[in-house]
Formats: sequence, structure tokens, C-alpha cells
Amino acid sequence: MVQNHMKRLAAPKAWVVMRKERTFITRPKPGRAFDLAMPLNQIMKLLVQKGNTTKEVRYILHHEEVLVNSKRVYDHRLPVGFMDVISFPGVNEHFVMSLSRKGKLTAVAVDKKFATQRIIKVRNKTRLAGKFQINAYDGTNILADKADYKVADSLVIKEGKVAKHLPLTKGAHIILTGGSHTGMIGTVQEVDGTTVVFESNNKSYSTARRHAFVVDETTKEVIQ
Repeated sequence: MVQNHMKRLAAPKAWVVMRKERTFITRPKPGRAFDLAMPLNQIMKLLVQKGNTTKEVRYILHHEEVLVNSKRVYDHRLPVGFMDVISFPGVNEHFVMSLSRKGKLTAVAVDKKFATQRIIKVRNKTRLAGKFQINAYDGTNILADKADYKVADSLVIKEGKVAKHLPLTKGAHIILTGGSHTGMIGTVQEVDGTTVVFESNNKSYSTARRHAFVVDETTKEVIQ
């Protein structure tokens, strides 16, 4: 049975919420893992200050243009997570979802040029009709002509197509999405099987490969 409610005390640690303020909180619709995604309703009220109540948020969604990853949205329960881009064209405001050093989801203001693209992380790939279907951790599926995208690599997506390949290799810029170093940004020194060694602030650390999310230089400068 699918639940339509969620208690604040049960909300993921990455959510910025007052857990004892009220009993319930908006539960995002299925589509992606809740640990790195929040319902649009909470993001608009708490992170980008667009509405004080759910009623106000729903009014804004239906009467003003709100874009998530360049597509207009209307559902206040839509799960919006790490590296998604939220735009409010009417007031020329754009935000990219990131992680704080405390592992909390945050909304970082960006310019319009940055908002036209986003970064996804490759989860797996399958061959389909002579092409390759790339399946990302956020639920995105795209078709690509090349097969050289590896699991844990990142892809810059623009207008629904791959604009840039960001491999998880030595020298790559990464942000940690899990583990004890969540939210830390660093540069890869070595990739050894399931372990990634990286440098941050002139110190070396290691993390599980699954926690490393590759970003490009521009994104690194925006979110750090």
C-alpha cells in the first residue's frame, strides 16, 4: 500500500525541516530515492522562499511558470533532488540543488546560462535498438550513440542530449553524496575498484565509489 503522508520525525536526514514543529510533512511522489530528494513543496517554502503555505505553493505552480530541469511542473509533491535545476522565469531566478557540508539538501542560486543544463550520474546502461540507453541514479533515461560511458561517470545534459562526458578518473572534480564526508568537494587522486581516494584542502581522504559524484569545473565553483 502506497502511503500519501509522512511524519516529520521520519523525514530523511538530508531534508531541512523542523521535525517537532508539526506532525506531518508532504510526502514526495515515487520516482527517486528520498534520501537525496525533497518534495517541491518543501523546497519552495523552506529553501527558495516561494510561498509560506502549501496552498500558496500550489497557487504559484498553477498560475506562474515554474520549471524543473527546463520542464514546467504543476505537482507540489514532485521529488526534486541533488543536481536538479529549479527555475522561476518570471522573476529570472534559478537554483541548483546541492548538498551542504552537513549533508543537508540546499538550493544554490545560479545564472540563467547555468540553468539550461544539468549533471546526471550513470547507474547502468543497456543496448537498445542499435543505441545505448543510459540509466541515471535520478531516474533519467537517455539514448546515446556511444558505449564508453561507465557506471559512476557523470554526463552533462543539455536539451535532452549529452553535451559533455565527465569520467570518474584521476583529476576529476567530485562532491560526496554519502558517507562521513558528505558534501565535501575534492579532486580525485586514485580510483581503485570500489574505493576513491581524493584530495580536499590539501588533505587526502578515501570514500566508497558510490558516494563520488563527478562535476565539472563550473559546477564545482558554483556549489562550493
